[in-house]
Amino acid sequence: MVELRRFLGGLGPIAQMTWPRVHRQSSSGGVMEKKSDPLAALRRVMEGEQWVALDTETTGLGPGAELVEIALVGADGGEYQRLVRPSAAVSKAASRVHRIDPAALAAAPPFSTIAAEVGARLARRTVIGYHVDFDRRILWRELARAGRPAPPCRWLCLCELMIRLTGRRLSLDEALRRLGVAIDEPRHRALGDARAAVALARALAADAGGIAG
Repeated sequence: MVELRRFLGGLGPIAQMTWPRVHRQSSSGGVMEKKSDPLAALRRVMEGEQWVALDTETTGLGPGAELVEIALVGADGGEYQRLVRPSAAVSKAASRVHRIDPAALAAAPPFSTIAAEVGARLARRTVIGYHVDFDRRILWRELARAGRPAPPCRWLCLCELMIRLTGRRLSLDEALRRLGVAIDEPRHRALGDARAAVALARALAADAGGIAG
């Protein structure tokens, strides 16, 4: 999904962000004040215990895209991964990327059965991820369909942070290479990408300024 999201380019609200910022997103869509230094803000987040990395896989990239997989990796190392049965067919392009077995999706529960649990895992945390605004839009739409409120949480996009630091829009793999981070994770699946986002966030938080130099 990360590679597909590269083609989003300037689409959506995430492209309109001006970093450095950490967004506080509530059910009413409130936004937190600007922060003076993106790496300082990230370090504060990563030093605490109230963050969670998020990644999703979907039926496609269009406005009606639905969730097919969600994964969360918490500050305590705890992991959460679920397949979700969508009501719409998975596009061929998306299927080629995440390669999730259609039979496994057909046997998976609908999102409504895990909506409350997902909301509780995100509430009052800073949600980090790569192109995480895409994940937020997908998740908020699924919660609305399930009749659940959007949990109050903050959102921090590592892709936008990398743009601010390097002047380039990088894929997650490119960003990891830029930081010298080697990981052995299955790519383009939600859990592997969430773990990769954690590795990138930790590397950035430990960076002494070399990436921006």
